Amino acid sequence: MLLKPIYLLWGLFLGAIFIIYTMIISFVLVVMALFMNDKTFFHKFISVVWGRSLLFMCSVRHEARGLEHLKGNQGGLLLFNHASNFDIVALVASFPQLNFGAKAELFRVPFLSRGMKLLGALPIYRKKRFKVLQIYKEAESRMKDGEYFALAPEGMRVDNDSIQPFRSGPFLFAVGAGGDIYPTVIAGARQVMKKNSPFVNPGRLGGRIIVEILPPHSTKGLSQEDIKTLKKQIFEKMNDKHILLRKEMGIN
Repeated sequence: MLLKPIYLLWGLFLGAIFIIYTMIISFVLVVMALFMNDKTFFHKFISVVWGRSLLFMCSVRHEARGLEHLKGNQGGLLLFNHASNFDIVALVASFPQLNFGAKAELFRVPFLSRGMKLLGALPIYRKKRFKVLQIYKEAESRMKDGEYFALAPEGMRVDNDSIQPFRSGPFLFAVGAGGDIYPTVIAGARQVMKKNSPFVNPGRLGGRIIVEILPPHSTKGLSQEDIKTLKKQIFEKMNDKHILLRKEMGIN
């Protein structure tokens, strides 16, 4: 009984560390950008100094599977299920070259906004579909030039352990760019930090996250008329794998 409040206090402390450390690293990134302009280095820096370091500090074991499916510098879109801030941490730690989509509100936070822009993040306006599609359209050339993007097709962090229905925007982005879609399934992140929770690893001292990238799905030759079928195929692949990973990890 005595350990439970201790674990909760430790979880609250780690939650504060998550926020403070993220702001510090954003500030460091902005300062570095005054003296250099190397996006590849910035991505690797964030992967090691932010992603992997946060996982270590929070005693989260992290396993990345399926990295062999990524095709070098051909570019593409990783679609991932999103239920925790630690989804992003685990993805960044797994694959440094990702450009994320982030809710537009974060681009108003000092230092964090500048840091995200340096890393090529895309602002996502949840209630302005036309603006989001315009941003995707402008980013198509970047994917064609070999950049990788990571987007949450559910549209937001969800507050349960089930994958929710997908929105069409990310699929329109991939089809427009002609890039491969990499279904990416994350399990265990919500057990580390739930949506809107101040706690990390609540009630325990450590956690475990698995990130698995599934074989790519080509969008060559597809059009907007194929989006509905494409969404269904990707959803089924990700949902089936998510169920298997949760079972492997003992998550109900």
